[in-house]
Amino acid sequence: MGLGEMLGVKMIKIEPKEKMSLEELYEKIKDIQFSAGKPEYIKHGLNYVIAFPPEDRENQVWIITSKDNFIVQRSVAIAGVANTFKNMAKAEILDQLSGGITGMVSAFGSPKKACMAHCDEIAEKVKEIIA
Repeated sequence: MGLGEMLGVKMIKIEPKEKMSLEELYEKIKDIQFSAGKPEYIKHGLNYVIAFPPEDRENQVWIITSKDNFIVQRSVAIAGVANTFKNMAKAEILDQLSGGITGMVSAFGSPKKACMAHCDEIAEKVKEIIA
């Protein structure tokens, strides 16, 4: 495990054989069975991401674009505007009830490990299709 993974950063770059948009990638993978669940093409801020069901309020696998490549990454934010406000409200309530322990557990516990393992599996399947 590298330093980035110890700090909770997981980013796997995938170089496709041919140039394609994120939406085109989504069309190629939308019906594939992933251990992380079914991917969705979601507007997040000004951009779109391919997002998988969140592990918890701080762990979700995203596929994003970077120049002509794709990046499979662990995100600490949940994709989508509606989810942002909903998750912020839940986080505040849980942290108040638990005295802040809930946020610490989800930041360092098994949901993070599961999310990082899902990044590896998703990246491998996507590479098989486009790389």
